[in-house]
Amino acid sequence: MYSSLRTNLPRQIMSFSDFPFIPEVMGDRSHDSRRFPSHTEVQAWLEVFAAKFQLRQHISFNSQIVSLRPITSAASNSGSELPASVKTAPRWKLTVQTAASKHAAQHAEQAPCATEANGAKSHAKPAGPSASPPTADNDSLAADVHASLEASSEPAEADDSASRYPDSNRFHSRHDRDKQNCSRHDSTANGCSSRFADQHTPAHSSHTPPDSEHQNSAESRHAAESQSGPSGCTEYDFDAVVVCVGNYHQPNLPQVKGMDDFTGLQMHAHNYRSSSMFAGMRVIVVGASFSGEELARAIADVACHVFHSARSFQESTPRDIITRVAMLTELSSDGMASFQDGTQIANIDAVIYCTGYQYAYPFLEGTGLVTSHDMRVDPLWQHIFPPNVAPTLSFVGLIWKSLRNPQFELQSKLVARVLSGRAQLPSRLQMAQDVADFYQQLIDCGVPVRYTHNQTDIMPVNQWAYNAKLAEICGPDVPKQPDWLQALYAVTSVHILGRPDSFRDEWGPQEIAVYDTADKFCTQMIQELHA
Repeated sequence: MYSSLRTNLPRQIMSFSDFPFIPEVMGDRSHDSRRFPSHTEVQAWLEVFAAKFQLRQHISFNSQIVSLRPITSAASNSGSELPASVKTAPRWKLTVQTAASKHAAQHAEQAPCATEANGAKSHAKPAGPSASPPTADNDSLAADVHASLEASSEPAEADDSASRYPDSNRFHSRHDRDKQNCSRHDSTANGCSSRFADQHTPAHSSHTPPDSEHQNSAESRHAAESQSGPSGCTEYDFDAVVVCVGNYHQPNLPQVKGMDDFTGLQMHAHNYRSSSMFAGMRVIVVGASFSGEELARAIADVACHVFHSARSFQESTPRDIITRVAMLTELSSDGMASFQDGTQIANIDAVIYCTGYQYAYPFLEGTGLVTSHDMRVDPLWQHIFPPNVAPTLSFVGLIWKSLRNPQFELQSKLVARVLSGRAQLPSRLQMAQDVADFYQQLIDCGVPVRYTHNQTDIMPVNQWAYNAKLAEICGPDVPKQPDWLQALYAVTSVHILGRPDSFRDEWGPQEIAVYDTADKFCTQMIQELHA
């Protein structure tokens, strides 16, 4: 998150059906009542949500999912009240490493050898947490499934993206730049290391770490159903697992000829924190989705010039200091950049890649259950269930270019209802055929593979049709999304293109009318909840 980040959608549109994102429900935790608030307000709202529904006691913080493997034993399911579809699907062994156990294991591995009386050497063994063999606890299935993967697939420690994704290390070297003018200067490789490090410093946040009581509660709950695993790890058996790790943690880095020889700064938007370091520079911003447009404009406030490179651009007017160019194809050690249409631009100081993210599930490697290639996670029925192991393995939150929170809620409701037997999936054979038919539909419409999980309004299946389908499968008591949600999204999308620099704070009569309607529905939602 960069320090100046604000939402690009109005807060009302991010609401859950039983918890609107408005200051009235946040009490003294709300410190930014704007329609398009800062990222810290979003985090505060989520924390209030977790507190209201007492979720934190079910979350194991600072826990890294090392591996997830199917197990065939169903003995613990005998006599249980799990639906037949769950009983016939695999159970799962989850290997987890907490930050504390990771540090303990590393310390033990580095411990010196102790010489025994007979001259032989014995090495200290990493101490894993003690635990009893796993037992079934079907009554806590929903809580345990949610706790296992909802928090994170990575430890909540300092930003270590460079070490976790070696391919991005080449972007972590840079040279001094004279920030007072637009000329290039040779210098030592470590001249700007401190300024670059600032880009990895998280922006100020109101987040408070979980207290030890909550942490111990989650760990104690798991202790009865865990066993010691590999060095410093603990293993758990689960009836079902929902993968909710998001898709904004592994940068998608393009292959640009000569990028390893370029001596200026290169970074992915994932590592961007502030525009100040680009003062006086000639900067290329690659990518023209929301982050590309946003960062190009932010950097233009301080840069000498910004060259915005993309395959195509939104129908918005760039500033005078921003020049739109074709896709970047080559970089040279002397600062020359070449583009797809043959254009060449000299004296480039920095390149920022706003090129999205890859889907990555390292804990599933080697299982053959799903593959991730060219931005497609395959195979997934309705972007959620792998047919061969449904319904006990599912994914929530893969879709992009959609309203995230309302869609997350519908996906989660479907998963919960299927696991509890309140909703039924098609046969595994039918789900596999549905996936194949969907892929053929994309081919027939000329949609590239990388847009498999994209649900803009021009896609063969947009978010509104998809969400309505999920609600239908869930059952008649799950209503379709309200009309005001789609109206607010449509008006905001047009408004962003018309006023890219001021859409968050300046509105016309049409926008205000739709915002007022959304406010009324959110207020009504509160009244119904309190009734």
